Amino acid sequence: MCGISAYIGDDAVEHVLAALKVLEIRGYDSAGIASWNSGIQIVKGVGFVDQVFNDIALPTSSMAMGHVRWATHGKVSEVNAHPQLDCFGKIAVCHNGVIENAEQFSSFLANHRYRSETDTEIIAHFLEGKDIVDGMISLSAQLQGYNSFVIMSESRILASCGGPPLLVSHGQLASDASALTSSSFFALSQGDIVEIRKEDFVLHQGTARQTHYFQRRNSDSSQSSESSSTMFLSEVFEQPKAMLTALNNDLRKLSRISQQMDGCIVLTGAGSSKVACMWAKYQFMDIGLHVEVVPVGDWRSRSIPNNTLVIAVSQSGETGTLIPLLEMVRAHSYQLIAIVNTPWSYLAREAHEVLALLCGEERSVIASKSFMAECVVLGHLASFVRGDSRDYEDNIGKASASLARWLPVLQREINQLEISFERCFVCGEGEYYPIAHEGAMKLKEGAYVFAEPMVASEFKHEALPLMTNKEVVFWVGETFGGGIAQVAEIRARGGKVIGFSTEDLGFDIHVEMPEETRVFPPLSIVPFQLLTQNLANKKQINIDRPRNLAKAVTVR
Repeated sequence: MCGISAYIGDDAVEHVLAALKVLEIRGYDSAGIASWNSGIQIVKGVGFVDQVFNDIALPTSSMAMGHVRWATHGKVSEVNAHPQLDCFGKIAVCHNGVIENAEQFSSFLANHRYRSETDTEIIAHFLEGKDIVDGMISLSAQLQGYNSFVIMSESRILASCGGPPLLVSHGQLASDASALTSSSFFALSQGDIVEIRKEDFVLHQGTARQTHYFQRRNSDSSQSSESSSTMFLSEVFEQPKAMLTALNNDLRKLSRISQQMDGCIVLTGAGSSKVACMWAKYQFMDIGLHVEVVPVGDWRSRSIPNNTLVIAVSQSGETGTLIPLLEMVRAHSYQLIAIVNTPWSYLAREAHEVLALLCGEERSVIASKSFMAECVVLGHLASFVRGDSRDYEDNIGKASASLARWLPVLQREINQLEISFERCFVCGEGEYYPIAHEGAMKLKEGAYVFAEPMVASEFKHEALPLMTNKEVVFWVGETFGGGIAQVAEIRARGGKVIGFSTEDLGFDIHVEMPEETRVFPPLSIVPFQLLTQNLANKKQINIDRPRNLAKAVTVR
């Protein structure tokens, strides 16, 4: 969950600094830049990129590399910020990942001078006194875990890809395509070792140049409007458009995949992508398919039959916990379908078939339009199995138009709510329960509210003893029986119930939802997105960069 950039050419430091600002969604505990001028110069510090480099006269150089950090080994501090150095200051390292056998290396390299608490320093110390290419090949073969790193040594920049993404183009390298100045690039595979040069790059190990060439489309860049107060809010308002573009997958591919959907089917994802899978399970079960949802980090604890169809959903396509899954796909007779927003990602390259989210780059750390697009694509696939894809596309068109009209009205209504709470419950029934789960996640991520999602009928068995005059309960969507009685029970015991639904079940506060939410329940997430933004504003939380989170969770 870190971001790396490197550049060789005129104004290299300025290029790297601009790239770090783009990569900041991958980590914003600290940042640093190393440049080369007859030796290595490093500037680094704690905080956002602008905070670290504000009012600092950066050196002029034609070679630089930089890093934004999400802390794993070692607390957030300037000494733990990257780049890290070897004993003599001749090798600088930027690293993304966790070295799982770090203690073994520390024992082997015990006579070296360590300055930080990070596992990253091991890389620099191991390479001391070695031919840099041979040393990197040897080290990469010995490192355990999911690691990619870039080194600067003797006016050279080389990189090793061991999982977390590295994209290379002529004279530059980055963790994400948005941080490259070139629209064409190559994605490194695990085991690749590359050296970037001013107008080229050389692979010392690997075949990425032959196999993984990509051209970035204009739609891959962020669509966010500068008029919104935050990137998150801008992306919430982009959801009507994202719903429509998510329908633009190849219909022949959707039909081909739908014909494979029999036998054992597993949906898998992490975070909001897992919740999208939870909602899609209802769509597939309704048409007679037996589907299980397995969190990507839970595969090693499950016994999954061979010949399983795996549908993996991920905004980034590079979540660290995906790696064990992809290893199992290779080891078993699994058919892998990827639903992903980044076609050059590791997941997309490993999949047998890829469906794209097509929602544009999501710059806020908290998911909004990507979740909505995931639901649209999964629902589209279900409609092909069901045989009513044209009706589904028509319904999504109506839901998108309704959301576009409703959003400004809903925002005003949410902003006028007079509620204050630090913990809450979020209840939903049937396919609205996953939406309750996602709503609770937004409140936790963006407003730092303890929010527990619950199947509504289970409330009396688990949470009713906690009801006091201070408790807030959100009810999401429609009721499938008993909802009026459950709302009454909560209110009778002092709880305040706020309903986001088309029908008022006797709520203390009712926010009326458009009828289209009955056809496409994921629309019900929008009030929670807007409420999270509202609460974050009141608490002066930077919702685009919430504490302890990063956009691409590339560590396991």
